[in-house]
Amino acid sequence: IVDRQRGPVVVSSAEVPLSGYASALVYPLPAHGDLIGCLAAFRQPGAPDFSASELQKGGVIANQVALALDNARLYGVLERKIYELVDTQDRLVRAERLSMAGQLAGYVAHEINNPLSIVLSNLEALSEYAVVTKRLLERARKSTLVSIDDERVADVGEVVGEIRTASHRIRDLVASFGKLAARTPAPALEAIDL
Repeated sequence: IVDRQRGPVVVSSAEVPLSGYASALVYPLPAHGDLIGCLAAFRQPGAPDFSASELQKGGVIANQVALALDNARLYGVLERKIYELVDTQDRLVRAERLSMAGQLAGYVAHEINNPLSIVLSNLEALSEYAVVTKRLLERARKSTLVSIDDERVADVGEVVGEIRTASHRIRDLVASFGKLAARTPAPALEAIDL
């Protein structure tokens, strides 16, 4: 009955069964070239026919209803797009924070590794010195000419071992920082239809 090109249609109960109404005035509700619905006004039996001014006023109301329905649809689309943009922004911020944390971990690992390498290489030399010192101490104790009884010299090897263990723990921690920096993924980009 309703054709968006033709405009409003007046229908009588003689033409179409209207379930207890004498006539109906039906307006198309177009939006962007599509028919999104109809607006209908009904008359009881015995009521006067629709006048030209009612036809014109109904057209204005139908246009406003079509515009309001289309605006509500567009508002829903806009609301979804805003939600998607905010969600994407949140994910990008999280990814950037993780990336920065990874970069910081890599920087810290590099800055700790340099002095740690020096400490570890010097610990190896100190360990060898401790072995030589211990041998010298044992020879000196066997000699009746010199009396050396200093426990601090004897403990040098043990102290070097504790420092080596702690340094290796630091090295392992720095290695895990490096792994964290290497695992930071780049944020995935995805298309969003605006």
